[in-house]
Amino acid sequence: MDMAKAAAGSVDWKAKAKEGGSYAMDKATEAYTAVSRGDVATQTLCFAGGCALLTHAILNLINIFNVIAVFDYIFNLYVALFGFLMFMYERPGTCNYFGAEDKMKEFHKWTDVWFKIFSSLIGRGFMYVMFGILCYGHAGGIFSAGGIIGLYVIFCGVLLLFWNWKVGKQWKDKVEELEKSGVKPSAYKSSFTAKGMTKPEFAHFMDEKLSIKLEGELLNTAFRYMDKDHKGTVTFDEFETSFSEASTGYGTNA
Repeated sequence: MDMAKAAAGSVDWKAKAKEGGSYAMDKATEAYTAVSRGDVATQTLCFAGGCALLTHAILNLINIFNVIAVFDYIFNLYVALFGFLMFMYERPGTCNYFGAEDKMKEFHKWTDVWFKIFSSLIGRGFMYVMFGILCYGHAGGIFSAGGIIGLYVIFCGVLLLFWNWKVGKQWKDKVEELEKSGVKPSAYKSSFTAKGMTKPEFAHFMDEKLSIKLEGELLNTAFRYMDKDHKGTVTFDEFETSFSEASTGYGTNA
């Protein structure tokens, strides 16, 4: 016992803690850089969270012991619904819902009406944080499947809120600059086609016409920020709406 105490006393715990903190900070910086470059899109990370939530909830629902525990069964039904909504809204462009694209788009429209908070990035960000806290609190512990998934969903929510704030602030500053110059959104209407702009076209437009260089996650978030109907294009009406929202102080709600 005395030898163990002596060994523990000889360790510089303060230096170890400092070393561990530096390591964690370095890894966090690397992760932020990877997301910023677009190596790993926030949307893809959130989609993975939705898949994890949905899978975890379904496995709990088919567990016969959870049928007996009524509260747990109802909770897992709720988790399954939330996981499905997260899965649907954060779908990467390469995922086609296994051929059920049209049906899912109809459901998407219905959800935009009845679950309005999911239709905005900031709304989803807050919901992910709150629901992640709920899942973590219901879990058996930090190392349980539910606890890990809950923490991951919180992380996804924080990511959405951060990038939404960053893009929203940049857009709001640009709108204020244009308004001071007397420029109206109608001045850019000729740049849009009836179908709207794809992401590369949108990036070119923002760079050439508005002098806003968008790359990586900034581009991903800005495009989703203005693609209000989730069709994969930005129309002039959506651009004009985002312009108006920013000028009235609601730019971060897009």
